[in-house]
Amino acid sequence: MPYDRAVHISPALTRISISLLLVGSLAVATVGCGDESTTASTTRSSTTAGTKAGAGASSTSGAPVVADWDANSATAQGAPVVTVPVDPAPTELSIVDLVEGTGPEVEAGMLATVDYIGINFSNGVVFDASYGRAPFTVNVGSGSVIEGWDTGLLGMKVGGQRQLIIPPELGYGAQARGEIPANETLIFVVDLRSALSKPTVEPAPGATSFEIIDLTEGQGDAVQAGDQVSVQYVGVSAETGKEFDASWNTGQPFQFQVGAGGVIEGWDQGLVGMKAGGRRRLVIPASMAYGEQGSPPVIQPNETLVFVVDLLSIN
Repeated sequence: MPYDRAVHISPALTRISISLLLVGSLAVATVGCGDESTTASTTRSSTTAGTKAGAGASSTSGAPVVADWDANSATAQGAPVVTVPVDPAPTELSIVDLVEGTGPEVEAGMLATVDYIGINFSNGVVFDASYGRAPFTVNVGSGSVIEGWDTGLLGMKVGGQRQLIIPPELGYGAQARGEIPANETLIFVVDLRSALSKPTVEPAPGATSFEIIDLTEGQGDAVQAGDQVSVQYVGVSAETGKEFDASWNTGQPFQFQVGAGGVIEGWDQGLVGMKAGGRRRLVIPASMAYGEQGSPPVIQPNETLVFVVDLLSIN
Protein backbone atom coordinates (compact mmCIF):
# COMPACT_ATOMS: atom_id res chain seq x y z
CA MET A 1 0.00 0.00 0.00
CA PRO A 2 1.34 3.46 -0.81
CA TYR A 3 1.03 4.72 2.76
CA ASP A 4 3.39 7.29 4.19
CA ARG A 5 6.84 5.78 4.69
CA ALA A 6 6.37 5.68 8.47
CA VAL A 7 3.67 3.04 8.01
CA HIS A 8 4.64 -0.50 7.06
CA ILE A 9 2.85 -2.19 4.21
CA SER A 10 0.39 -4.82 5.35
CA PRO A 11 -1.71 -7.33 3.41
CA ALA A 12 -4.59 -6.43 5.73
CA LEU A 13 -4.80 -2.79 4.74
CA THR A 14 -7.86 -0.83 5.71
CA ARG A 15 -9.87 0.09 2.63
CA ILE A 16 -12.74 2.52 2.30
CA SER A 17 -15.55 1.33 0.04
CA ILE A 18 -18.99 2.45 -0.99
CA SER A 19 -21.64 0.46 0.87
CA LEU A 20 -24.12 0.22 -1.99
CA LEU A 21 -24.93 -3.15 -3.45
CA LEU A 22 -22.84 -5.03 -0.98
CA VAL A 23 -24.23 -8.34 0.18
CA GLY A 24 -26.07 -7.50 3.36
CA SER A 25 -26.47 -3.90 2.19
CA LEU A 26 -28.28 -2.22 -0.70
CA ALA A 27 -28.07 -3.21 -4.36
CA VAL A 28 -27.85 -1.71 -7.84
CA ALA A 29 -28.17 -2.50 -11.58
CA THR A 30 -29.90 -2.36 -15.02
CA VAL A 31 -29.87 -2.15 -18.79
CA GLY A 32 -26.96 -3.69 -20.60
CA CYS A 33 -25.68 -5.61 -23.57
CA GLY A 34 -24.56 -9.14 -24.26
CA ASP A 35 -25.63 -12.15 -26.22
CA GLU A 36 -29.17 -13.41 -26.56
CA SER A 37 -28.61 -16.62 -24.63
CA THR A 38 -31.10 -17.56 -21.93
CA THR A 39 -30.43 -19.63 -18.84
CA ALA A 40 -32.82 -21.04 -16.31
CA SER A 41 -32.66 -17.83 -14.30
CA THR A 42 -31.91 -15.16 -16.93
CA THR A 43 -33.81 -13.68 -19.85
CA ARG A 44 -31.92 -11.35 -22.18
CA SER A 45 -33.64 -8.93 -24.51
CA SER A 46 -32.75 -6.04 -26.80
CA THR A 47 -36.23 -4.58 -26.70
CA THR A 48 -37.43 -1.62 -24.68
CA ALA A 49 -37.80 -1.51 -20.93
CA GLY A 50 -40.96 -3.11 -19.63
CA THR A 51 -40.80 -6.10 -21.95
CA LYS A 52 -42.17 -9.22 -20.34
CA ALA A 53 -39.44 -11.63 -19.29
CA GLY A 54 -41.01 -14.87 -18.19
CA ALA A 55 -44.11 -15.62 -16.19
CA GLY A 56 -45.29 -13.01 -13.73
CA ALA A 57 -44.33 -13.32 -10.08
CA SER A 58 -47.03 -13.67 -7.46
CA SER A 59 -47.63 -11.62 -4.34
CA THR A 60 -48.15 -13.17 -0.93
CA SER A 61 -51.86 -13.22 -1.76
CA GLY A 62 -51.20 -15.28 -4.88
CA ALA A 63 -52.01 -12.47 -7.33
CA PRO A 64 -49.41 -11.38 -9.93
CA VAL A 65 -47.24 -8.45 -8.79
CA VAL A 66 -48.11 -5.47 -11.01
CA ALA A 67 -46.43 -2.05 -10.82
CA ASP A 68 -48.48 0.72 -9.18
CA TRP A 69 -46.49 3.96 -9.41
CA ASP A 70 -47.54 7.55 -8.75
CA ALA A 71 -46.40 10.60 -10.72
CA ASN A 72 -43.33 11.14 -8.53
CA SER A 73 -42.03 7.59 -8.75
CA ALA A 74 -38.79 6.37 -10.31
CA THR A 75 -37.06 9.75 -10.53
CA ALA A 76 -33.73 10.96 -9.13
CA GLN A 77 -31.68 14.00 -10.03
CA GLY A 78 -29.40 13.29 -12.98
CA ALA A 79 -30.62 9.71 -13.35
CA PRO A 80 -32.26 8.15 -16.42
CA VAL A 81 -36.06 8.11 -16.56
CA VAL A 82 -37.43 4.64 -15.83
CA THR A 83 -40.68 3.63 -17.52
CA VAL A 84 -43.51 2.06 -15.52
CA PRO A 85 -43.50 -1.70 -16.28
CA VAL A 86 -46.57 -2.82 -18.25
CA ASP A 87 -46.30 -6.52 -17.41
CA PRO A 88 -46.28 -8.41 -14.09
CA ALA A 89 -42.94 -8.81 -12.33
CA PRO A 90 -40.82 -11.51 -13.99
CA THR A 91 -39.74 -14.61 -12.11
CA GLU A 92 -36.39 -14.69 -13.92
CA LEU A 93 -33.62 -12.11 -14.15
CA SER A 94 -34.53 -9.80 -17.03
CA ILE A 95 -31.67 -8.08 -18.87
CA VAL A 96 -32.58 -5.38 -21.38
CA ASP A 97 -30.03 -3.41 -23.39
CA LEU A 98 -31.22 0.20 -23.57
CA VAL A 99 -27.96 1.41 -25.10
CA GLU A 100 -25.31 -0.99 -26.34
CA GLY A 101 -21.79 0.13 -25.54
CA THR A 102 -18.76 -0.02 -27.81
CA GLY A 103 -16.00 -0.47 -25.23
CA PRO A 104 -14.57 -3.49 -23.39
CA GLU A 105 -17.00 -6.20 -22.34
CA VAL A 106 -17.47 -7.11 -18.69
CA GLU A 107 -16.20 -10.54 -17.66
CA ALA A 108 -16.09 -12.20 -14.26
CA GLY A 109 -13.23 -10.87 -12.16
CA MET A 110 -13.21 -7.43 -13.78
CA LEU A 111 -13.81 -4.16 -11.97
CA ALA A 112 -16.87 -2.44 -13.39
CA THR A 113 -17.49 1.21 -12.52
CA VAL A 114 -21.12 2.23 -12.95
CA ASP A 115 -23.76 4.82 -12.24
CA TYR A 116 -27.17 3.44 -11.36
CA ILE A 117 -30.68 4.02 -10.08
CA GLY A 118 -32.51 1.35 -8.06
CA ILE A 119 -36.30 1.20 -7.89
CA ASN A 120 -38.91 -1.03 -6.25
CA PHE A 121 -40.95 -2.76 -8.95
CA SER A 122 -44.17 -2.66 -6.95
CA ASN A 123 -44.37 1.02 -6.02
CA GLY A 124 -41.71 2.90 -8.00
CA VAL A 125 -39.86 4.10 -4.89
CA VAL A 126 -36.20 4.98 -5.60
CA PHE A 127 -34.21 3.33 -2.82
CA ASP A 128 -30.77 4.32 -4.10
CA ALA A 129 -29.01 6.21 -6.92
CA SER A 130 -25.39 7.12 -7.59
CA TYR A 131 -26.04 9.93 -10.07
CA GLY A 132 -24.94 13.27 -8.66
CA ARG A 133 -22.92 11.52 -5.96
CA ALA A 134 -20.14 9.20 -7.13
CA PRO A 135 -19.92 6.13 -9.40
CA PHE A 136 -19.85 2.71 -7.77
CA THR A 137 -17.19 0.08 -8.51
CA VAL A 138 -17.94 -3.63 -8.20
CA ASN A 139 -15.72 -6.69 -8.54
CA VAL A 140 -18.01 -8.63 -10.88
CA GLY A 141 -18.66 -12.25 -9.98
CA SER A 142 -16.98 -12.04 -6.57
CA GLY A 143 -20.17 -12.42 -4.55
CA SER A 144 -19.72 -8.99 -2.97
CA VAL A 145 -23.05 -7.79 -4.42
CA ILE A 146 -26.45 -9.40 -4.92
CA GLU A 147 -26.58 -12.26 -7.41
CA GLY A 148 -28.72 -10.27 -9.82
CA TRP A 149 -25.84 -7.82 -10.24
CA ASP A 150 -23.06 -10.40 -10.46
CA THR A 151 -24.93 -12.12 -13.29
CA GLY A 152 -26.62 -9.10 -14.83
CA LEU A 153 -23.48 -7.05 -15.54
CA LEU A 154 -21.74 -9.85 -17.46
CA GLY A 155 -21.47 -9.11 -21.17
CA MET A 156 -22.19 -5.40 -20.80
CA LYS A 157 -19.88 -3.09 -22.77
CA VAL A 158 -18.43 0.22 -21.64
CA GLY A 159 -20.65 3.10 -22.73
CA GLY A 160 -23.76 0.93 -22.51
CA GLN A 161 -26.85 1.31 -20.41
CA ARG A 162 -28.62 -1.76 -19.12
CA GLN A 163 -31.87 -2.40 -17.30
CA LEU A 164 -32.05 -5.26 -14.84
CA ILE A 165 -35.28 -6.53 -13.33
CA ILE A 166 -34.22 -8.74 -10.45
CA PRO A 167 -36.61 -11.21 -8.75
CA PRO A 168 -36.45 -11.47 -4.94
CA GLU A 169 -34.42 -14.67 -4.86
CA LEU A 170 -31.60 -12.91 -6.76
CA GLY A 171 -31.97 -9.77 -4.65
CA TYR A 172 -32.82 -9.52 -0.96
CA GLY A 173 -35.43 -12.26 -0.69
CA ALA A 174 -37.82 -12.26 2.24
CA GLN A 175 -35.84 -9.71 4.26
CA ALA A 176 -36.95 -6.06 4.06
CA ARG A 177 -34.12 -3.48 3.80
CA GLY A 178 -34.93 0.16 4.40
CA GLU A 179 -37.28 1.25 1.63
CA ILE A 180 -37.11 -2.18 -0.03
CA PRO A 181 -40.06 -4.36 1.12
CA ALA A 182 -39.71 -8.07 1.74
CA ASN A 183 -39.97 -10.23 -1.41
CA GLU A 184 -39.56 -7.16 -3.62
CA THR A 185 -38.62 -7.32 -7.29
CA LEU A 186 -35.95 -4.69 -8.05
CA ILE A 187 -35.42 -2.56 -11.14
CA PHE A 188 -32.00 -1.08 -11.89
CA VAL A 189 -30.83 1.06 -14.76
CA VAL A 190 -27.05 1.01 -14.98
CA ASP A 191 -24.59 3.06 -17.03
CA LEU A 192 -21.23 1.31 -17.44
CA ARG A 193 -18.39 3.84 -17.15
CA SER A 194 -15.40 1.50 -17.24
CA ALA A 195 -14.45 -2.18 -17.09
CA LEU A 196 -10.90 -2.99 -16.06
CA SER A 197 -8.75 -6.07 -15.65
CA LYS A 198 -5.71 -6.27 -13.40
CA PRO A 199 -2.76 -4.88 -15.37
CA THR A 200 0.62 -6.51 -15.90
CA VAL A 201 3.29 -4.14 -14.60
CA GLU A 202 6.64 -4.17 -16.38
CA PRO A 203 9.71 -3.58 -14.19
CA ALA A 204 12.17 -0.70 -14.74
CA PRO A 205 15.65 -2.03 -13.87
CA GLY A 206 18.14 0.69 -13.07
CA ALA A 207 15.53 3.46 -12.89
CA THR A 208 16.33 6.19 -10.36
CA SER A 209 14.19 9.12 -11.52
CA PHE A 210 10.52 9.94 -11.06
CA GLU A 211 8.44 9.09 -14.16
CA ILE A 212 4.78 9.59 -15.00
CA ILE A 213 3.37 7.85 -18.10
CA ASP A 214 -0.33 7.95 -19.02
CA LEU A 215 -1.26 4.57 -20.47
CA THR A 216 -4.93 5.51 -20.90
CA GLU A 217 -6.35 9.04 -20.79
CA GLY A 218 -9.40 9.49 -18.63
CA GLN A 219 -12.29 11.93 -18.99
CA GLY A 220 -13.69 14.84 -17.02
CA ASP A 221 -12.02 16.92 -14.33
CA ALA A 222 -8.34 16.44 -13.53
CA VAL A 223 -7.18 15.49 -10.03
CA GLN A 224 -5.94 18.38 -7.92
CA ALA A 225 -4.24 18.44 -4.54
CA GLY A 226 -6.92 18.10 -1.87
CA ASP A 227 -9.19 15.86 -3.95
CA GLN A 228 -10.46 12.59 -2.48
CA VAL A 229 -9.93 9.85 -5.05
CA SER A 230 -10.76 6.18 -5.49
CA VAL A 231 -8.18 4.01 -7.28
CA GLN A 232 -7.06 0.50 -8.07
CA TYR A 233 -3.34 -0.21 -8.27
CA VAL A 234 -0.57 -2.77 -8.62
CA GLY A 235 2.90 -2.14 -7.15
CA VAL A 236 6.09 -4.01 -8.10
CA SER A 237 9.82 -3.76 -7.53
CA ALA A 238 11.48 -1.80 -10.33
CA GLU A 239 14.44 -4.22 -10.31
CA THR A 240 12.74 -7.59 -10.11
CA GLY A 241 9.16 -6.92 -11.17
CA LYS A 242 7.97 -8.80 -8.07
CA GLU A 243 4.55 -7.64 -6.89
CA PHE A 244 4.48 -6.38 -3.31
CA ASP A 245 0.92 -5.04 -3.12
CA ALA A 246 -2.22 -4.75 -5.23
CA SER A 247 -5.71 -3.55 -4.41
CA TRP A 248 -6.92 -5.81 -7.23
CA ASN A 249 -6.25 -8.83 -5.03
CA THR A 250 -9.04 -7.85 -2.66
CA GLY A 251 -11.38 -6.35 -5.28
CA GLN A 252 -11.80 -3.25 -3.14
CA PRO A 253 -10.59 0.16 -4.36
CA PHE A 254 -8.34 2.34 -2.24
CA GLN A 255 -9.42 5.87 -1.33
CA PHE A 256 -7.24 8.71 -0.11
CA GLN A 257 -6.83 12.48 -0.22
CA VAL A 258 -4.24 13.63 -2.74
CA GLY A 259 -1.55 15.90 -1.33
CA ALA A 260 -2.46 15.34 2.32
CA GLY A 261 0.64 13.33 3.16
CA GLY A 262 -1.26 10.14 3.91
CA VAL A 263 0.57 8.27 1.13
CA ILE A 264 4.12 8.31 -0.21
CA GLU A 265 5.28 11.47 -1.99
CA GLY A 266 5.39 9.73 -5.36
CA TRP A 267 1.64 9.13 -5.11
CA ASP A 268 0.77 12.59 -3.81
CA GLN A 269 2.54 14.09 -6.82
CA GLY A 270 1.98 11.33 -9.34
CA LEU A 271 -1.81 11.33 -9.37
CA VAL A 272 -2.23 15.07 -9.91
CA GLY A 273 -3.67 15.69 -13.38
CA MET A 274 -5.23 12.23 -13.80
CA LYS A 275 -8.83 11.98 -14.97
CA ALA A 276 -11.47 9.39 -14.07
CA GLY A 277 -11.11 6.26 -16.17
CA GLY A 278 -7.41 6.91 -16.74
CA ARG A 279 -4.58 4.43 -16.18
CA ARG A 280 -1.14 5.79 -15.22
CA ARG A 281 2.29 4.21 -14.71
CA LEU A 282 4.44 5.70 -11.95
CA VAL A 283 8.15 4.98 -11.50
CA ILE A 284 8.98 6.21 -8.01
CA PRO A 285 12.54 6.46 -6.67
CA ALA A 286 13.23 5.53 -3.05
CA SER A 287 13.53 9.20 -2.07
CA MET A 288 9.82 9.63 -2.91
CA ALA A 289 8.79 6.24 -1.53
CA TYR A 290 10.20 4.34 1.47
CA GLY A 291 13.72 5.73 1.44
CA GLU A 292 16.83 4.22 3.00
CA GLN A 293 14.88 2.09 5.47
CA GLY A 294 12.48 0.53 2.95
CA SER A 295 9.57 -1.48 4.36
CA PRO A 296 10.97 -4.98 4.99
CA PRO A 297 10.44 -7.65 4.07
CA VAL A 298 8.48 -6.63 0.96
CA ILE A 299 10.30 -3.40 0.03
CA GLN A 300 14.07 -3.27 0.31
CA PRO A 301 16.11 -0.23 1.42
CA ASN A 302 16.61 2.35 -1.35
CA GLU A 303 14.28 0.46 -3.67
CA THR A 304 12.64 2.09 -6.69
CA LEU A 305 8.99 1.12 -7.13
CA VAL A 306 6.69 0.89 -10.15
CA PHE A 307 2.92 1.32 -9.86
CA VAL A 308 0.12 1.14 -12.39
CA VAL A 309 -2.82 3.12 -11.04
CA ASP A 310 -6.39 3.18 -12.34
CA LEU A 311 -8.37 6.24 -11.30
CA LEU A 312 -11.95 5.13 -10.69
CA SER A 313 -13.41 8.41 -9.49
CA ILE A 314 -12.80 11.81 -7.95
CA ASN A 315 -15.20 11.84 -5.03
